[in-house]
Amino acid sequence: MQTNGTMASRSKPGFTSSRPKMFLLGITTSMFILGIIALVLETTLEFQQMQLFLDPAANSVWSSYRTDVIIAVGDTIARLMVHLHDSFYAIRLTQLIVLVHSQ
Repeated sequence: MQTNGTMASRSKPGFTSSRPKMFLLGITTSMFILGIIALVLETTLEFQQMQLFLDPAANSVWSSYRTDVIIAVGDTIARLMVHLHDSFYAIRLTQLIVLVHSQ
């Protein structure tokens, strides 16, 4: 606080002024959204499989094509998230090595 009782303006730039921070926010947000989508799809698929297990004559069970599509979408999202996570840490490790060698 300043002497006149008002809050001083921030001396550091905000979160949105940094491109790397905005990039990380975007990647994190997209990974979160993809994770939620995969979770919902896989949970719904498991519910359908459980319903088929409990009542083999159930009519509301999805077709095998729809089940295969849900499995493929869930697997693709999972692989994408793992690939993005590994790529991010590989880039950070490279930057760290360059930083250590430059000192």
